[in-house]
Amino acid sequence: MRLLPRLTFAEWLTIAAVLAGLAALAFLGDSATATRRELERRARTWTKGPLATLSDPSLLAPDVDLSGQWVNRGRRSHAFFRFTERAPGSFDVLFSTGGCLGRCELTRTAEFKEGVLTLDGAVAEYAPRTYDTLYVIRLNAREYLLPAVSVAEFECELAAATDRWKQYLFTRLEASDARPYAP
Repeated sequence: MRLLPRLTFAEWLTIAAVLAGLAALAFLGDSATATRRELERRARTWTKGPLATLSDPSLLAPDVDLSGQWVNRGRRSHAFFRFTERAPGSFDVLFSTGGCLGRCELTRTAEFKEGVLTLDGAVAEYAPRTYDTLYVIRLNAREYLLPAVSVAEFECELAAATDRWKQYLFTRLEASDARPYAP
């Protein structure tokens, strides 16, 4: 007497597909894990190219206290820096980025000199920017962080007199901000 019915080829194929999917999840992880791994890989394998310079060096703000939180909020992603001063001009850095499929946190150290912030390793945003250098700028009496890889696009939008230049910048997250970010 048989307890189980004989399975058809289609049923065996379905079972095999389900088992393969479960095995893939076990080895590859969910989408958040895959996203984190991809961001870490991009940061690890990034190679530095020529450093873009600002066409208007008067924008540089070498006297800014970087301590605190800085954020760039996009429509479907965000990136966040938290700077803690270790010594004058030297910082511990927490970088966090994420979007709809996951997020990633990286720790770095940074040196700040003459308006240029240099990280000891690259960071990769959920959106496609990867960089290790940011400019600290002052524009319209506000302070911003501008990744060096975005200088050309930022200056183009600024010259066009649109508000789209803001999408390239990190702004200081003030205590009064209605939407604080806590990684």
